[in-house]
Amino acid sequence: AAIHVRLNGFAGRLSRTDVASEPNEHLNTDVVASNEAIESILQQQYQRARHLLAENKSAFLRVVDALEQRGLLEPRELQQMLQVHGLPIQLPTDDVDHMPLAPFADHLRAFSQTGV
Repeated sequence: AAIHVRLNGFAGRLSRTDVASEPNEHLNTDVVASNEAIESILQQQYQRARHLLAENKSAFLRVVDALEQRGLLEPRELQQMLQVHGLPIQLPTDDVDHMPLAPFADHLRAFSQTGV
């Protein structure tokens, strides 16, 4: 959240906020002004996580049990476990090692093609 707000300039911030290492660096170093936005993001996501876990408790516990027993799950096995609980999960058809980046890659590809 801090990187999102302070370094990337999101959440209403118009400038990058960073720590200056040289006296002649012209940086916005007022981190206090960004604390409220960061705390708000953290609180929202904490509540979202609690809601998702409560709403999907049985699926979560099933995955945790499987991980405790075996230490890992194959992507296809996780997909099947979640689908049993009515949670749609779509695995990318390309390299599974890049799964966490797949949504970002899709957005980047769309942006590069359309500019939006």
